[in-house]
Amino acid sequence: MDKSIRGKEKSLFTRMGKNNLFAQRFHELLSSNVGDWTNKEKEYILSCAVLFFNYYNLNTAYKNYFRIGYYIILKYAILFTTVPLKWTNRSLKSLK
Repeated sequence: MDKSIRGKEKSLFTRMGKNNLFAQRFHELLSSNVGDWTNKEKEYILSCAVLFFNYYNLNTAYKNYFRIGYYIILKYAILFTTVPLKWTNRSLKSLK
């Protein structure tokens, strides 16, 4: 990655960090402190991830946008996806 692209990417990340709503939600996501998030807040952070992927698609040199978007999606899935694990002896035997 050349210096001009790295500088542009850094300035875009700096501007995002100054966005209080994004910075607060991202910090909460990092610390897994999302217990009281509303659906609107969940939608906001996922929309941010989509925007990061769009930036990456415009210029694939911006690899950090892909990484941060991927991280948001992955962390969201871990924190908000609930999969009931109802394994019984019968269901485990059927897997053999």
